[in-house]
Amino acid sequence: MVRDLARWGGYSDFWNTAVSRLLPSYEDVPYLITHDRGGTYTVTDSSRKAAFLDIAIIDEKGNEVPFQSEPLAPGKVRVTLQADPGLVFFGVSDDKGGLFEAGVSVPYSEEYKPSEPNVALLEKIAERTGGEYHEDPEKVFRSHPFKSGNQKPIANWLIMAAMILFFIDITLRRFGMFSDSWQKSRKNL
Repeated sequence: MVRDLARWGGYSDFWNTAVSRLLPSYEDVPYLITHDRGGTYTVTDSSRKAAFLDIAIIDEKGNEVPFQSEPLAPGKVRVTLQADPGLVFFGVSDDKGGLFEAGVSVPYSEEYKPSEPNVALLEKIAERTGGEYHEDPEKVFRSHPFKSGNQKPIANWLIMAAMILFFIDITLRRFGMFSDSWQKSRKNL
C-alpha cells in the first residue's frame, strides 16, 4: 500500500503543495516603498488589509530622522524626509499588528550624476595651463617620467646594524677576546 504512493499520478503535486505550505513565502512583500522625487517616498500596503500605517525612520547611525507623513488612502502614506545621502531604515507597522523593516537608499543630488564632459572647456584649460588634452585613457594613465622624490627606508639598515653589533657583542663576551685589557683598565681606575 505504501509502495503504491510513489506510483500515484499526483505524487509530485502532493509534495510541491506540502512543501510550499510549510515553508515561508518570500514572494509576498507586505509594504511597497517607492521613491517619488527628492526626499519623498510612498509607502503602500500591498495586501490592502491595513487601514492605518505607523512609520518610524532612522539613519545608519541609529538617529531618528525627522519626517512628515501624509495619508493618501487607506494603507497608503506619502513620507517626506530630510536625510543625508546614504541608507535610512523604514519601520512600518499597521493596525493589524504587522511589522516590516526595510532599508532605503537616499540618493545624492542631481549635480553628482555623471554627465558628458565639456570638451571645449577641458581643451581651453589644457591650453592655458600648458597641459595636454587626451581622449584615449591609455595616454592619460601612462607612466610619468619625473619622480617627485624617493623614499629610502632606513629601518632595514638599522636592523642589520643592530644584528651585526649584537653578534659581535655575543662573540666578544663568549670568547673573552678583550676581557684581559678590560680588567686591566678597571684596575687602573
